[in-house]
Amino acid sequence: MPLSSRRWGDPKGPVLLLLHGMWGGSRHWERFADGFPDRDVLAPELPGFGISPNPAQDFSPAFLRDALLAFLEERKVARFSVVGNSLGGRLAVALAEAVPDRVEAAVLVAPAGLTPPATWLKALPKFRMPYEVGPDNISPQA
Repeated sequence: MPLSSRRWGDPKGPVLLLLHGMWGGSRHWERFADGFPDRDVLAPELPGFGISPNPAQDFSPAFLRDALLAFLEERKVARFSVVGNSLGGRLAVALAEAVPDRVEAAVLVAPAGLTPPATWLKALPKFRMPYEVGPDNISPQA
């Protein structure tokens, strides 16, 4: 399924993938993307968002993950960093679980649809968390 997308920065730089949330689209990343002129910044619109086609299938995380992997394959992206907001944060985790050797860094901004942190953090062992997540608080790690 082809996805519409926006692109900023240096096409020869390291890839930074920006994933929007449930009520967003690629346009929400414009001001943020301008801060990375040395990176190849890609912001796809998920299936059914923006001008991307509405899928006949469900909108499961696995389906959306696979659509993103196809988007990356079409562009021959081998390695990338990813920033995901809300639903995009959930999909950033799904990408890191599916292709951990290709994901250089993952930033989750108010991720949605995740089980308690102890469960999904185990899926991302190579990533360093800047914060210690406890049952009642989040505090900076030393």
